[in-house]
Amino acid sequence: GIEGGHETIESMAADDFYEPDHPPEIRVIESIEDMVSQVKELSTRSRSEVQTVVIDSVSVYQDMYIDWLKTNFQAQVQANKYFVWDKTLEHLQHLLHQIHSLGLNVVWCCHDDGDSKPLLLGQIAKKLPGYCKLILFHNVDQQGSKVVFQVHTRQFGRFFARGRYGRYLPSPLEPSFKALYYAICKARSGEIVDESMPRTNGKPAMRPVRRRPVMRPR
Repeated sequence: GIEGGHETIESMAADDFYEPDHPPEIRVIESIEDMVSQVKELSTRSRSEVQTVVIDSVSVYQDMYIDWLKTNFQAQVQANKYFVWDKTLEHLQHLLHQIHSLGLNVVWCCHDDGDSKPLLLGQIAKKLPGYCKLILFHNVDQQGSKVVFQVHTRQFGRFFARGRYGRYLPSPLEPSFKALYYAICKARSGEIVDESMPRTNGKPAMRPVRRRPVMRPR
């Protein structure tokens, strides 16, 4: 969309993707109508065609929606100072439910407010993380002349990052889907990726852990 993230994907080599033979499909969102139509179109696709959807970014989309309200509902905006707030929360809540009802893996990219919170309005800033199994913090660090990109799976300074895999995920990770997928698979199999242990074939060694049994009602 207007943020231009799709331009980066368009310039990437096939080998940079998790499945070189299946590069991501790009859907540019330049209007509210675009988002509505794309979500509807996703609901008609089979899970063999589409398994993951990435929204980059929901914070910029929120700004787009607010601008759309102010342009198309000027009378309501002037008459009710809470109109934009209420309608934006209502729309984003509906969007969250729609996308997570598709049965896909969902990745939400979002800016932060500089003080550890998602740059979203009101309750959505609290509800969106609750929809996610992992909350990651992407950090760009300038180390001398070198720029280092990292993804944190745990608390990093005042910025929160966490997940339902607890201590099983290492932090930080290389900011790639391959690295994250590899770590999650090992975490779900009951192994900790231990970066302090010797590496085997370029990959960190694993040490098994005992999980607590999960009791579910019959």
